[in-house]
Amino acid sequence: MPRLPALLLPLLLAACVGQSGSSYDTFAIEPSQFGAPFDRAVRQALEAKGYSYSDSAADLRVSAESGQTLRILDSEDQRELLQVPVDPRLSDSSLSPAQLERSVSGMLDDFPAKKKRAYPETPGYGHVQGGGY
Repeated sequence: MPRLPALLLPLLLAACVGQSGSSYDTFAIEPSQFGAPFDRAVRQALEAKGYSYSDSAADLRVSAESGQTLRILDSEDQRELLQVPVDPRLSDSSLSPAQLERSVSGMLDDFPAKKKRAYPETPGYGHVQGGGY
């Protein structure tokens, strides 16, 4: 098998990494049995990863089900992107908001942060006014 030129290998690797990254922008949360503080903590954790909350149409759907599982689904095809167990103690009202936020954030550690665009989507990007750098 012929070897790829050394210059092509980084391009191939970049393309593979790009395919595995998240292309989702927004998420919606179904109210959970764990209560509003839990739902707020989920929202904050996903916003910290770069996703935007949406009340209506969203790319991702988040639900915490009666089986004590937090699920993140692709809204379009219902493909499960993450499923993690939820400790029933997280619905304990004696937990401080900071404790709850840390716990939920830890649950979402394996969910990828939103990919940042390589270039801003603004007209004229790359054009330098006043001539040169």
